[in-house]
Amino acid sequence: MPKISSYGTVTPSPSDRIVVSDANDSNATKNITVGSLSSATSPAYYIDAFSNTPATTTISQADTYVDLNVTFSTSLSDGYTANNALVSNLNVPQTTLLSQVTVVLSLKASNNNVITGLITQRTAAGAETDILSSTSSVTEAGNATEFNLVMTCISNLGYGESLKIKVKNSAAANIDCSHASVVVHSI
Repeated sequence: MPKISSYGTVTPSPSDRIVVSDANDSNATKNITVGSLSSATSPAYYIDAFSNTPATTTISQADTYVDLNVTFSTSLSDGYTANNALVSNLNVPQTTLLSQVTVVLSLKASNNNVITGLITQRTAAGAETDILSSTSSVTEAGNATEFNLVMTCISNLGYGESLKIKVKNSAAANIDCSHASVVVHSI
């Protein structure tokens, strides 16, 4: 077999093949695609932040967003942290993370109220931008039982930037939250 340096070079594409030794199969020689390397070598950052402490968010004006009254704890966390109602990117090394965000809230409100939620991104300096693609609404069914509000989005979250949840009600009536869950992972 000739030396590798004697072969021509090419700009790799994701479907190109590379020969490897599979450490999980007695170092058997196998092939992989160039595209599979990024998922095997890139770090994955994640957080599962939650609150099981019932809390009331005061809504004094209809159709006006306010911060959800919640304090997060963390179950699993790497690169993201939770502090009070914020989930932040504090990964090392300090990089921007393309993040998939899923929020599930268990809520109660007055009969037939329309509850709308969205995720807001906050810079390290405190400037806030609503992530409009995360906006989701649900109508209370008139039976005074809990209902879920689910939001999801993808966001570029820079180092030191945070995510928080805002809610509004179609009426000037408070919203009770018995459970909040925020799952964020880098993609």
